[in-house]
Amino acid sequence: MSLALLLACSSEPEELGAQAELTIDQSVPVASFDYRGEGVPLVPDFTEFHAQLAAKGLSGPAARHAAEVEYKPDVMVPKIAATRTGAELGALFVEAGAGELPVMAARAQRIRDGLNAINEGGPAVQGADELLAWLLTDPPRELMLRELDDRSDAAIDHLGEHAGDEFVPLVMAGAWLQAYDLIALAMEETDDWSAGSALLTQPMVGEYFRSYTATVGKDFLPAGMTGPLTDSLDMLERATDHEPMTPEDVASIRQATESLLGML
Repeated sequence: MSLALLLACSSEPEELGAQAELTIDQSVPVASFDYRGEGVPLVPDFTEFHAQLAAKGLSGPAARHAAEVEYKPDVMVPKIAATRTGAELGALFVEAGAGELPVMAARAQRIRDGLNAINEGGPAVQGADELLAWLLTDPPRELMLRELDDRSDAAIDHLGEHAGDEFVPLVMAGAWLQAYDLIALAMEETDDWSAGSALLTQPMVGEYFRSYTATVGKDFLPAGMTGPLTDSLDMLERATDHEPMTPEDVASIRQATESLLGML
């Protein structure tokens, strides 16, 4: 399952422009990185994730902090638009269980705008319009989570097929960074340093991004992000490799994620 349920977008090379071209060191073949992360739980499904949040008492605090998240897409640079849209998706993922409907509807609109910046008028924009209309019917929360699960099954494949495989890690990076930061904020608010350990410990996801930054990502990531992303992955690994987590661990997670989110 993936939270990137709206990313069935298409693009033509001339629409993306020179800034979004993928340039790769010929010594590192494209095949050396699996963009779509086959077998990697890039994001857990909505229903399971929110059951864990609720069980740990983090749903409300996480949703309140998510309500403050807002990114405007960069219409000139599709790579930045993709990462910012991923961050919005991460916030939607975290708040889906307990967030307020007007906040989620406004986020769906920003996701729609971000996807439109990547591929103006493409299928993803239509999908975002449909999601917004559906959210405004105020469906029961349990149904909403199930529906988001159902819609997300083929999302990563669609993103790769229609926008280009190179956009998958950018969206997923934005989503993971934002979700991590919101969970860490909720842990600080509840003063429970063990509550989010299972949610924050994702070694396969960490390895996916390490592989990305070591291969094709170093040539495609937005300028200045490769080094900070690698450093943040190291910090996140140190903070989550033991139980229980400490206040210092959670603070280091926030430092790692917010330093990168501040670059968006």
